[in-house]
Amino acid sequence: MTCNINTEMNYWPAEPTNLAECHEPLFDYIRSLVAPGRQTAQAYYRARGWVAHVVTNPWGFTAPGENAGWGSTNTGSAWLCQHLWEHYAFSGDRDFLRQVYPLLKEAALFLLDFLVEDPRDHHLVTAPSNSPENAFRLPDGRVANTCVGPTMDTQLARELFGHCLEAAALLECAAQVQVTNHGRLPLAVTVNPPVALFQPVGIPWQFEMNQMVATLVQVQAFGGGVRAHEDE
Repeated sequence: MTCNINTEMNYWPAEPTNLAECHEPLFDYIRSLVAPGRQTAQAYYRARGWVAHVVTNPWGFTAPGENAGWGSTNTGSAWLCQHLWEHYAFSGDRDFLRQVYPLLKEAALFLLDFLVEDPRDHHLVTAPSNSPENAFRLPDGRVANTCVGPTMDTQLARELFGHCLEAAALLECAAQVQVTNHGRLPLAVTVNPPVALFQPVGIPWQFEMNQMVATLVQVQAFGGGVRAHEDE
């Protein structure tokens, strides 16, 4: 199953059309990816949490797949988590939100560890990554796909972090030190870049413009400090 829009778009109508029960197989599938996704996060990135890349399957494949034009997309898990939040947003079912909050939190935890500081302007970005099915030309004319901080990743990270914070507030997790993971929860996590526009039209997919601002504010991490900036 391809998680860089193909899977997601097939389930977009479920909640707006009041067919939420049609969403449930996807929720089960997302749950099935968490355990192998933890292994992938640790093996490939030495990161906490769980990650799914662009290609997944029912046997728990979550590692980078295919080629550089596809495989290094590492926000499949963040995109899938949108569906968990959307079900809550339409249903208001806090029991469901409580059940899936650990999935949201661990997907965010992976991104917290994966984000690195861009040495050009000190913004926090995903790297390496890509914008699926997009390519650009290098100065020598060769076509490349792998890049630093595609706008898609920034948008998905910002949304996931926001959903986690809102869910923690709704479930009163942030104020309770005895909740999970030794009681350490992030109190403020934001990735908040304004979307820069090229003229005459278009949203840039690759992070190469100074207008994009990404900040991460973490008062207390899930299980320790943000490791994205540390040499381990």
